[in-house]
Amino acid sequence: MSKPLIVDLHIHSHFSRATSKEMNISSLYRWGKIKGINVIGTGDFTHPGWVSELQQKLEPAEPGLFRLKEEFAHKEDELLPSSCKDNLIRFILSVEISNIYSRHERVRKLHNLIVVPDFVTAIKINAKLDKIGNIKHDGRPILGMDSYDLLKLSLDSNPDNIDSENIDELRQTIKNHRLDEDETPEPFSSITKRFSDIVSQIPFSELKNRIIGLPQTHRAVILHRLGYNAPENIEVAGKTISFSDRNIPAGIFVSHVILDYFERDKHKYYKILQEATELISGNI
Repeated sequence: MSKPLIVDLHIHSHFSRATSKEMNISSLYRWGKIKGINVIGTGDFTHPGWVSELQQKLEPAEPGLFRLKEEFAHKEDELLPSSCKDNLIRFILSVEISNIYSRHERVRKLHNLIVVPDFVTAIKINAKLDKIGNIKHDGRPILGMDSYDLLKLSLDSNPDNIDSENIDELRQTIKNHRLDEDETPEPFSSITKRFSDIVSQIPFSELKNRIIGLPQTHRAVILHRLGYNAPENIEVAGKTISFSDRNIPAGIFVSHVILDYFERDKHKYYKILQEATELISGNI
């Protein structure tokens, strides 16, 4: 059996805020060998200064991978103990992008990691992102664009990538993988279908009464699935947080705070949804 590779794709350079000035490519090479990491993401390829430094010091190795040029590698190897001097180490072009945007009347804050096979692709992505936001200010740029659009932009930047016409299929595949990765006997998608089937059979006036009688957390999840986003007065850590919305009947508001909590724990969210669905199903 071949020895497994140790890979670290989430790295930042000295061009990122709150990052050591020693986070240059030579230092990553040296410490990667010491720690036994075989493939390291460069991080921050959207920053013009960093991508220029990478082009100067890296050269192509295996497909999609780079090695430190011999003139720079030799200097670092002289500083290394013999026990790790011969360790295999490669680099792959990567960047983390902070996406802040609104979808379904909620603010989304996601950090997305992009990995590309070559500098041509990286530079194409940079040219597109430069028209959207400031990629020169920080190694990890903050952009006001949907993660879906970022994925499409990334795929469109390399002709060898997945056809962008299949992006919806890819998106659903990734979503299903993330939600079902614990290999539970009933996938989350089936819980959602069960909820939709039940709700479609209950008149809204009756559904409202059934929802009002639910525990607060169950009520929040049910209303989230129905598309309501206005929270009520809730207790969080001993403090009352007040909200109001005249367009939603009193007593069935959904709490943003509760949903933020549950969306960090998808398994608990869907467990509550499953329980709430059975509670409102009644005699259906």
